[in-house]
Amino acid sequence: MKKLLTIITKHSSKRLSVNPENGSFEHRPRLIQSNYGGAFTIGSYILGPKGMRADWRDHLFVHEYGHYIQSQHLGLFYLSLVGIPSVVNDKLGWGGSHDYRWYEINANHLGAQYFDKRYGKGATDYDSNSPNFFDIETFRTGGVTKYMNPRTGLTPQKNPNPTTGRKNLSDDLVFPIIDYSLALVFSFFL
Repeated sequence: MKKLLTIITKHSSKRLSVNPENGSFEHRPRLIQSNYGGAFTIGSYILGPKGMRADWRDHLFVHEYGHYIQSQHLGLFYLSLVGIPSVVNDKLGWGGSHDYRWYEINANHLGAQYFDKRYGKGATDYDSNSPNFFDIETFRTGGVTKYMNPRTGLTPQKNPNPTTGRKNLSDDLVFPIIDYSLALVFSFFL
């Protein structure tokens, strides 16, 4: 149990950096590339495929940044409410389409809003026809963007990233209940 708590604490730590634009302090995630084909976020760490960079032109990164924002909001509850259910649903296919789980839709929404505000419609001199700005609509629906994904070298973004849809929490609560129950049982053995 101590080892598990050490891992959770280590991965939940925040990285602090200074924003050069206004001198304010911001929390930034650390991106780690791996041979794993997908991506996974825990605390301030984003594990992504080879070639993934912290770049809004890669819609997978935008989605994972949304999970990073979720983890900042939920703290240690992120693992139980998002991390574990997400892995179980993605790998075992329980509970329907992974893309339409509440935590995936919410990550898409949070990531899209963050990057649209800074590099899209909220940016100074925004031009929807320019490749220099985030395209929130294509992020949501999928398709071809005016900018190239730096990881794939392509302008078509692989999948749509829905920001609205199914938000039924009932079946997503099963795993956190099991998780907390196991933690309670194991706490007696410390």
